[in-house]
Amino acid sequence: MKKVDRLRWIEGNFGPEFVLQYFFCRTWEEIKNAINFFESRAQPWGMRTDTSSGNSQGYDLPFLFDSYFSKAKEIWDKHGNNLCYIVSKKQPPYILCQAVAKKVDEEHIVVEFLVDSKTSLRHMYRFPEKLRRIGVGPCNWLVWPNVSIDQNIRCFRPREVEIYGFNKVYDLMLNRGMKVEEIEFTVVNSHKIIIW
Repeated sequence: MKKVDRLRWIEGNFGPEFVLQYFFCRTWEEIKNAINFFESRAQPWGMRTDTSSGNSQGYDLPFLFDSYFSKAKEIWDKHGNNLCYIVSKKQPPYILCQAVAKKVDEEHIVVEFLVDSKTSLRHMYRFPEKLRRIGVGPCNWLVWPNVSIDQNIRCFRPREVEIYGFNKVYDLMLNRGMKVEEIEFTVVNSHKIIIW
């Protein structure tokens, strides 16, 4: 799924509160207007890119983490309308954790998470020694099939994991009648979750 389609899917299925405010741009003028929107509000911004044609998402394309107008212009000058651009509000610098939730059955999910604000979601599996894993649901323990061994995982009730907002992810995955097997997300605070 293309990046902008993914953002639109999240907005449509989970709600706009689960994505960072963004603008989908195809021209330099649209990019400048989006940047000006965030800068006029003193909000840091970033820019992602994707292929402009086809149905599949592009990988290893330019990604601007920091709010530098000149860097955005360099990316445009190099790629022009060969790419699509998503200018969005930047992820807050202080986060509780990066996480991936996986559905186990109709009552349980497993959440793998990394409490480290310096590591991005895409890199969290590079640090398996720092990963934490818990279950959320009515049981006290879950058996999680691992590649080499089955692993017992402590399970918590949704109300017990509100500090990380995992109760909201539990609700999205199990209580809304959607067939969602996995959600990748960032927990900014117990009230704000960004789904990627």
